[in-house]
Amino acid sequence: MQLTSEMDLSLQVSGNFLGALFIVKHNTPELVVWNWKTSEVILRRSSREIATFVFLASHLLLVGTVMNEVTEVTEPRLFVLDISKSSTIKLTLTADYICVFGFPPFDLVVSPVKIIIRSDPSPEWKPDPEAHIPFSVARGQRLFLITTWVEEKNQKQVSYDLFAPANILLSYVPALPPRTRRHVINWDTWGPTGTRFLKSPPHSRVWTGYVFGSKFISLLTSPKAIAGQSSQTLQMWDFNQLAMKRATALGFEKENVRYVNDTTVVEDDKVFVKTIRTSLPTPLPRGHSLLLVPRDKRHLQMLCVVKTPFFLSNLTLTIIIFGF
Repeated sequence: MQLTSEMDLSLQVSGNFLGALFIVKHNTPELVVWNWKTSEVILRRSSREIATFVFLASHLLLVGTVMNEVTEVTEPRLFVLDISKSSTIKLTLTADYICVFGFPPFDLVVSPVKIIIRSDPSPEWKPDPEAHIPFSVARGQRLFLITTWVEEKNQKQVSYDLFAPANILLSYVPALPPRTRRHVINWDTWGPTGTRFLKSPPHSRVWTGYVFGSKFISLLTSPKAIAGQSSQTLQMWDFNQLAMKRATALGFEKENVRYVNDTTVVEDDKVFVKTIRTSLPTPLPRGHSLLLVPRDKRHLQMLCVVKTPFFLSNLTLTIIIFGF
């Protein structure tokens, strides 16, 4: 496939596997996974449904869709694909999969238009041994952020964030009967307990949410202007469930974080068929968030999570590193 200016290319690496999603204008999206050491093709899927993907485990892919190709109905779903055995045969997404996770049902007058899954690092990632790190986040605590954009009746777009630890999604795969294929797991089965579903906070049109391990960092755009310019706030949420349990048991909370164990209720008659309740323990930042005020309209901000997030201004070429 030849790269063009009308192509969106998404790459993911996990151990020996390299996954690539090609989305070309007026063509069917194609998802390919290779063993980059041997050049062996592991998986090929081509379908109008495919919109985003990440590695769920060393042998599993998580693929996000917003359209049901069979019914022609727009409905976000998460497909789990098995990549433990290689195959060069090109299949449709729904031809063979382990299971599919459903989303809360949307009202018929709205239309989900986009979905993105964020998770980093890969399941096979390990800390640099030379760093002598005594411990790191368990693989089951890796955070998956699934953001869905919805177009309302007035053509206004709003987005919703679903936070789900890896162990919640993975817990359903071994529990399935042996050799199970194409199993449907409805939202009411997997979603209400162990995830957190929230309406996205105000942000720029270029989505700015980044994930590393159990941490989520967002760059929020304030609707109010400061000195005639819009301001932005950098916030970090750490969904490490073990750390939160220890802090709660000891009655200890960080000065700038409040732990929330209550059920979140999302009730919007214009978007969803019914009220959505979720209950993943969640850290809510408060107080000491970093406020960023751009100097002019040409001011460009980028955010990345590797070991530390950083803010980059292309005007001054200044990098500010925030440790956490």
